[in-house]
Amino acid sequence: MSHIQSEVAVEARASESTRVRKWLAILREMGSHGTRIVLANIDMAKLFWAHRPGTSIVRAIVAVIVVVIPFLMSWSSGHVIEGLMHGSSISSYQWEALGLAVALILMGALPLVVSVVDQLIDHWAFVYVQQSQVTKVPDLDPVTYSDPELKDKIQQVQERAVWRVMALLKAQIGFFRAIALSLIAGVMLFRFDAALCLLILAGMTPSMVYEGLHAYRQFKVDERQADWWRRFWEDRGNILCSKPLSYLQVFGAAHWFAGRFADQIATAIEEYDSIERESIWKRLLCIVIGMTTVVFAAYALIRSASQGQLEVAQFVFFLGALSLFASSLAEVATTAGRQLGQSLYVTGLQELLALESRTHFPERGKQPLVTSEGVSLDLRNVRFGYPQGAGKRQREVIKGLSLHVSAGQKVAFVGINGAGKTTLKSVIVRLFDPDSGEVLLGGVPMREVDRVTLRKTVACLPQSIQHYNLKVEEFIALSRAGEALDADRVRWAAKRSGASTFVEAYREQYAQKLGRDYKDTEEPSGGQLQKLALASLLYSGAALMVLDEPTAAIDPEAARDFWDTLFHETPGQTVIFSTHYLGAVRRADRIVVLDEGQVLDQGKHLELMERCEAYRKLFESQARDYRT
Repeated sequence: MSHIQSEVAVEARASESTRVRKWLAILREMGSHGTRIVLANIDMAKLFWAHRPGTSIVRAIVAVIVVVIPFLMSWSSGHVIEGLMHGSSISSYQWEALGLAVALILMGALPLVVSVVDQLIDHWAFVYVQQSQVTKVPDLDPVTYSDPELKDKIQQVQERAVWRVMALLKAQIGFFRAIALSLIAGVMLFRFDAALCLLILAGMTPSMVYEGLHAYRQFKVDERQADWWRRFWEDRGNILCSKPLSYLQVFGAAHWFAGRFADQIATAIEEYDSIERESIWKRLLCIVIGMTTVVFAAYALIRSASQGQLEVAQFVFFLGALSLFASSLAEVATTAGRQLGQSLYVTGLQELLALESRTHFPERGKQPLVTSEGVSLDLRNVRFGYPQGAGKRQREVIKGLSLHVSAGQKVAFVGINGAGKTTLKSVIVRLFDPDSGEVLLGGVPMREVDRVTLRKTVACLPQSIQHYNLKVEEFIALSRAGEALDADRVRWAAKRSGASTFVEAYREQYAQKLGRDYKDTEEPSGGQLQKLALASLLYSGAALMVLDEPTAAIDPEAARDFWDTLFHETPGQTVIFSTHYLGAVRRADRIVVLDEGQVLDQGKHLELMERCEAYRKLFESQARDYRT
């Protein structure tokens, strides 16, 4: 029997210990939330002060006024009422009457001032968050930027952080007011009746705690749904933009896609609604508990006044202090809950802005050796793999590859899909760094070349060409963005690439805006866009040009013109390219056959046809389609 009692006692102690640990964990969590709220408010206040010092001063003055007004009202109205009860004239209470008048005037003027300040906060927060995000992203290499978890964080910042930062800044005055009023009123009530003050504080604590938990639950829903919200905006674009919509329409899938999209919206929002419905009765119960203690305290004040322990002016003042203490604690609870949610988004924004790219450039780097023939390129035992996310193995694509390209050579990369051609070219243009090994440009390690020099020396024409809301001349000059636009060079590049034939037919010619879904714009075809991209490449004058399947989306005749232009218009430049158009490959000075991230063989066309079975199969499989 004693053995059973001992086991029960051990289990009881273990259960008690578990409960203690649970409450300690909750207290630590609440402490960390409180710290987060304070730090977020301080950080945002500092930023706002740095950018808008004048408005910050006005906010500080307003914050002081909103704290002073309630006490000024209670003090002045109490004395005026007491004087009137004793039949005194207003002149006997001129300072009290003046205080009441000033309080009323300030109460009437403050809403307009606060409204203007709030508008200025909105404008600043929108500009700050958008600018800081869009100026940060260009510093990130594609590997870092394509990480799904980072994409989720960016989506949260893009979707919610702007408005949360606005709300946090606008709520600072109210938050400061609530805390200051509750402290001042609490001190006054404590001096009147300490037990009464502590009772009210204890009664309002559950509301303050639960509002914070409620805000935290809302944030966790946002966090869980970040991936969905990214899909939401992508699917929304597919419905509202003409190109992807037309693709759905030709298959008769547009209504199905839109219906599924509408259902998904309702499902996502339902989770937020569910939290509100589930929490409402608990939040109401917390408020009722808190206000019950306030009612009890008000009854105690009335009883003291009825027994002659308080004069009328004192009663009015302490009743006002009681009301302020209770309402301020309630406002602290509600505002702190909101501030917790907002501070979590501020933290997300700060984490995004503090993110480091995997690729770093020196401020003043070394200059690669560029000759009249071009620039050399060396890859020495290069390895690279794409990160697969937390806890997953890295997928290695380039596996100990070594290669030398002499200045002025035209080198073709060939291989089946997945051989590593696109990844290797991305390493060559330093969109990301190899995990091991070294890339040298003109005899200089590429890591030691600064960003400006590298982008002037190396230019790239990717497989998928994008066009932006730019003028034709701006698009062609993208390869020298930030420099003064050279109109003569733009026309030279357009002529050499063949783009001038259709550009000069546009109404605005080189000043014509590109686009499809906007007024007064022109939408170039796939082949025309390729020629514009080639013009941009020629405009750059880069010593090393890297091209990735540049003719994949255009017809054979346009492709032949493209390659004729490339081989004839790039003397003195090193060119590395990959293409399934083997007619261009045959013209290369050297062909490099890639297989599973390694160099399988290299040489000229006829040499490889004799000795490299993989190359021979690639060439013959395409040549077979042209034989009768």
